[in-house]
Amino acid sequence: MKFEKQVSLKWAIALVLIACLVSSSIVYYVFAVSPSSTPTISGGIYPGAPSYTIWCEGSNYFAKDANGAIDYSGTNASQIIQEVIDLPTTKAIFFKAGDYYLDTGLSFKSGLIVYGEGGYEDALTTQWGTNFIYTGTEICISINGTGAFDGGYYLHNLHDITIEHLRIIGTDGKVGIYVDNSTRIKIHDVRIQNFTHGNDVWFFGATGLVIRRSWTAFEVTASSFVYNCYGIQVCNSNLILLENNEIVDNNKTGLMLISGCGNNIIANNVELNGEEGIWVRGSSEAHIYGNWISRNGYSGIYIANSTITGAGDPPEIVSVAEGNLISGNRFDTNLLLGGPAQLQVYSGTYNHIESNYFTGASKSIQLDSYAKYTYVYFNPSSDTAFITNNGYNSKIKYNPNYVTENSGTVTMSASTTVTFNHGLAGTPTGVWASFSSTAITGWTWTATSTSITITVTPSGIYPTVYWHAEYNP
Repeated sequence: MKFEKQVSLKWAIALVLIACLVSSSIVYYVFAVSPSSTPTISGGIYPGAPSYTIWCEGSNYFAKDANGAIDYSGTNASQIIQEVIDLPTTKAIFFKAGDYYLDTGLSFKSGLIVYGEGGYEDALTTQWGTNFIYTGTEICISINGTGAFDGGYYLHNLHDITIEHLRIIGTDGKVGIYVDNSTRIKIHDVRIQNFTHGNDVWFFGATGLVIRRSWTAFEVTASSFVYNCYGIQVCNSNLILLENNEIVDNNKTGLMLISGCGNNIIANNVELNGEEGIWVRGSSEAHIYGNWISRNGYSGIYIANSTITGAGDPPEIVSVAEGNLISGNRFDTNLLLGGPAQLQVYSGTYNHIESNYFTGASKSIQLDSYAKYTYVYFNPSSDTAFITNNGYNSKIKYNPNYVTENSGTVTMSASTTVTFNHGLAGTPTGVWASFSSTAITGWTWTATSTSITITVTPSGIYPTVYWHAEYNP
């Protein structure tokens, strides 16, 4: 059996046009703007896929989920990014290369991974891939676990957050990244710069944070307003690892450790900061190892107790700078604006300064009167008189080019006195002697900055003198 159906060509064209208009209206209503091109995402969710991919085209921003659907778009980057972060299913966000202008800050949550397209290899150029340009006046990225204080310990409400491969640029903001009462935070290959009113990175009450291969800086231009720009502040925080970072060109201190315990500062370049390179302020048991510390305005490292409580933002606690190990660092031409020494211990107790190398400035180490039980061992210097010691019960030994212990032999002849050079860095504070003849019944010594004179009794005996001398500066 055969059925025949005829439809006019005009009716067919009309129906097709109506369908196209309806579909285009729906698309415009849902997405507000449409991208000219979108990153390719294969069907389904592949292993390791980000929850969302975000990219920009001019002033328009788009967020595509792991299945390839564009769920958010518009001209307000801060709003789109925060809405994506707040979704319960969001675990990782990938940002394509581009400039993301943020007029308000972002609040991160536990378990979040944020990474951009770009990397550390471009740190010395302007070719960074993903740029967050913060135009607000407060905090760009906030990781704020405002946990309760229980039995003397913070309850860390935020944890396991990763930030990678971004550049974060401030225009008038206070802080680039703020971490409060959080734990297990990783910041890797991130450049943070130009937060003119405060800090590039600020930790308070945090534990177990890692910053690697990142950069904090303030780039001075003719129109820049410079005020209180610190690189990194670590306040009342423990077990922080800062490794292989560039902490350079900050208007004030490059890195400040305020209170806290067990922080590790390893293999960083701390250079060209306006004041101190590193300020250890009431921090204990920190390990500052293998850093290049060069051309800072004042001391490369300054160590002192924290004596302020309940003041400041954030508030400090009274704490002693004790048990810190400063080792394997290279100090080069600090004190560009003056100061007592490249490494100054103003106060604190049981701090160890070992195996550092000093060059380029005559003032290498100074121990002030409030510094107690400071150990200074195995530190070579191009300056032969590089230690000023006003500390209490300091132990200064085995420093090449700065001899504090020496010994030898000398033979007396035709006199009851013998004078010889001791080779110490200063006038000996103690001299010990024994003699090849048991007929010597007494002896005395005097010394200058270069020589020792030993006088024996009785006369007429010319023994060999075995001497040992020490200089405690």
